[in-house]
Amino acid sequence: MNIQPYQIVEEYLGKNAAQLFEKLLSQKPERANAIVLLQGDRFDRMEKATALFRCGYADVLLLTGNNDLIGPHIRPGESNVSLSEMVGRLKDMGVPEDSIVLDDRALHTGDQARNVVKIARARGWKSFIIVSSAYNVLRAFETFKEEAQIQHWQGTIIMQPVLLPWDQNPGGRDKTALRMLQLEMEKIKEYAQKWIIRRARSEDAKAVFEIRNDPCARGNSLRAEPIIWEDHLKWFEDHWQKAGMIFFVLEHQYDVVGYCRFVRNPEGYFEISIALSASYQGKGLGHYLLHGGVKEFFSQSLDGGELQAKVRKENKASLTLFGRHNFRIFQEDDMTYSLVLHSNAPHC
Repeated sequence: MNIQPYQIVEEYLGKNAAQLFEKLLSQKPERANAIVLLQGDRFDRMEKATALFRCGYADVLLLTGNNDLIGPHIRPGESNVSLSEMVGRLKDMGVPEDSIVLDDRALHTGDQARNVVKIARARGWKSFIIVSSAYNVLRAFETFKEEAQIQHWQGTIIMQPVLLPWDQNPGGRDKTALRMLQLEMEKIKEYAQKWIIRRARSEDAKAVFEIRNDPCARGNSLRAEPIIWEDHLKWFEDHWQKAGMIFFVLEHQYDVVGYCRFVRNPEGYFEISIALSASYQGKGLGHYLLHGGVKEFFSQSLDGGELQAKVRKENKASLTLFGRHNFRIFQEDDMTYSLVLHSNAPHC
């Protein structure tokens, strides 16, 4: 039995990644500020990009790549064409020259993401469409998404993959698209060994609900009763995107395993709370999440100089965690300690 693309992704990265892969393959185009054409596979991606342009999905076509890694003997297994050849083909296919933006300083996908997001920020773009090959769509999406976080660009990324036959070689390649997909999954798996702290998104609601409703988490919370799903949804919508609040999640291989949020309390100070999935506790991830969250909080200057936390007195693990990051007790009541961290204090 022939293995299917979905099965390859699931084998390497798990079911969540496979579901995302299928979602990206079937994503519908939307009106955007620009169409981003990633150089690669010679002219295979041109028809898709120009068709989107002709249909009015954007008024700008941004071509990103380089003129250095061109020809059959530069990169093993591939033979790209130059950007000037691609621009000529775009014009032949009906894209006006003044609608083409050229980024010729991208040697790989990471460079493409970095340069495109920088251009998007400079031009005030709120969205762009990425045209790539189907085997590359998952890695391209994740790379651009991560770069958007790094540069604090909060726009929309729309993927429009070119669906070439999986048993045929893409343009300039010496391997089939299915084999290229396997190689892409190997790259992603290597990259995914790291833990990622990112802004929460609407689709994280269920994972955060499960973390909040874990019996251990409820026992350490200031409110110990179980949370109702409907109440959680309202709470989550109020927190993940509300102005003046920050909500981060900790992600590993596409699974959300913890969160760290900052909410202004009645006294006007920001208060931090942190939680990890029970199966990921005791691995040092609390330190990683707290350090990353606090660093990001102060870098965005959302508060004049201090951050507070409230911890139940019997929650020794959290008290130790916050203490190691230089939070100090400044107040207490019968059940809780109130802690504070000043922005000029080291937070290791």
